[in-house]
Amino acid sequence: MLDCSDEATALAARWLADLGARVTRIESLAGDGLRRRGPFLGDVKDRERSLAHLRYNGGKESVALDLDTARGWEFVDRLAAGADVVIAPLAKNQAAREFFDPARFRTVHPDGASLIDVTFAFGESPPAGPASDLLGVAKGGLLYLNGFPEDAPSLPAGKLAYKQVALAASEASGAAILRKQRFGEPSHVLISMEEAVTWTTMQTANVNFYRWHGERPTRYGLKGLGAVGRTIYPTRDGKYVSFTINPPRWANYADWVANVTGDDTLLASEWAEPTYQAANIETIAGYTEALCATLDRDSVVEEGQRRGHLVTPVQNMADLASDPHLRERGFLENVDHPQFGQSLTMPRPPFASSTYRSRGRAAPVLGQHTIAVLKEDCGLGSGAIGELLALGIAAAAPVESKVTS
Repeated sequence: MLDCSDEATALAARWLADLGARVTRIESLAGDGLRRRGPFLGDVKDRERSLAHLRYNGGKESVALDLDTARGWEFVDRLAAGADVVIAPLAKNQAAREFFDPARFRTVHPDGASLIDVTFAFGESPPAGPASDLLGVAKGGLLYLNGFPEDAPSLPAGKLAYKQVALAASEASGAAILRKQRFGEPSHVLISMEEAVTWTTMQTANVNFYRWHGERPTRYGLKGLGAVGRTIYPTRDGKYVSFTINPPRWANYADWVANVTGDDTLLASEWAEPTYQAANIETIAGYTEALCATLDRDSVVEEGQRRGHLVTPVQNMADLASDPHLRERGFLENVDHPQFGQSLTMPRPPFASSTYRSRGRAAPVLGQHTIAVLKEDCGLGSGAIGELLALGIAAAAPVESKVTS
């Protein structure tokens, strides 16, 4: 795999690396944009310490080239000649637009690599500015449907538009490889970020669309009390829980409130009626808030789940890293990062198989593999490589490159 992606699609190549592909990442001499995105390991701002880079570029090779020159792109072409798949960036400067022009690419590589290209929206010119995740979420419909019509829209966390278009790119890469194996022909796949986000919209938010347009009187959700109203509550220890009452277990909830707060109001028979509950949703929220305020977060979660309700902890990164359930399930693993002289705890690759176990690998130092790739994949000798380095066409990390911890 030749990974020429930007932040929008870098995760696609990371997933493919986790599945065993050899992924060579092409970077500019300054490094890709992910290296400049915070937060940074140890709060030290450095292009090797970006947590986004360490996560999204794990398991890849790094080749640093001057992508502002035709000579730099010449070597990208030479590497593409030996690749199975080339993943293009979403944002393209003039040189990149020329390089990834479908007609040019097919002419230069008629029997070679498949091209996985990305666009913002089908049938439209790219936006004037960067095609950001926010624009992708808006164009795909999630900002319109996510939240309540009387409030400002809710932006999904985690750059969902980028993740969706990366997922589409990784699936397209696998399909292109299988097609090449079966028919001997490379593919050109054009992916729309708008359409990729719409997949999520169709799966999760279409009920809101019907409600807001008057075609359904209420939200569907969990078919009951927990589908509306407040769900996040602070606990005694200053943490938070997500608390949704399971309607068939109302009696368990009312009994719990009475035991903890000493107020047995909710045990009255009228409160067992769903219509009465729905009409007094704010009152119930007040009781839930009082309940949670008397207990620590983990106690609320444990007892709430024991009583059959959907109660889960709201966790920060430190909580997730030490979560016993995630630890027991093997969600986290220690990945050796030689550039820091230490191992870092990272999420495991998101794949499970009875025949293949994927293990995380460290992200590369900028230009870590430049010399080896130019030698082995482009057939250059030491003299030619040295000349490229001296001219600034390519850059290479020192053999024993190590970042101060």
